[in-house]
Amino acid sequence: MAGEYETEEQQVEALKAWWRNNGSAIGVGVVLGLAAIFGWRYWESSQLANAQDASRQFYELSQLEGEQVFEAAAALRAAHGDSAYAVGAATVAAKNYIDAGNLDKAIEELRWALDNAPDTYWEHVLRIRLARVLLADAQTSEVLQVLDGNTMASFVAMTQELRGDALLAQGDTAGARAAYGEARDSDSVGFDTRLLDMKYYDLESQS
Repeated sequence: MAGEYETEEQQVEALKAWWRNNGSAIGVGVVLGLAAIFGWRYWESSQLANAQDASRQFYELSQLEGEQVFEAAAALRAAHGDSAYAVGAATVAAKNYIDAGNLDKAIEELRWALDNAPDTYWEHVLRIRLARVLLADAQTSEVLQVLDGNTMASFVAMTQELRGDALLAQGDTAGARAAYGEARDSDSVGFDTRLLDMKYYDLESQS
């Protein structure tokens, strides 16, 4: 700026003129910027508080038994239904319903958890859990439909074994054998194949 004006007084006047012309816009920008910063911090604080509350509710739920579990799971879902803790609470409730022999309610909880899974990995886990309960409830067609969504390589063995179980229950021994074979040939890590091998060889001996 000094190179454009001859005296310091001219520099000051030029700065004043520039501020008159642009100061209002800058002021608005500063206010909006500060609002965004403080708004973001408030949002972060609010999100943290929500997560902490959901975590606390989930921990308390994990210490309960019986009907109290179902009540706590419903309360957590009502307060934090969009959180992973609500999904976890639904799976805990499902386990307790299974223990109580109420497969219908367990299926209902797991379907909700699947619909609200936080990511693809959780979706695959929940499909496996839901399929097992559906199989126990003799809903074999539903088992096959639920398992259609499982495509991750690490879940192939569990998915195909359950598919084989459902097909076998439907009387499709050839389809079951093929599913068991695919499960055995998969690269799934940490999967105990002893029971799967027994199922596969039992069908092989019948062919």
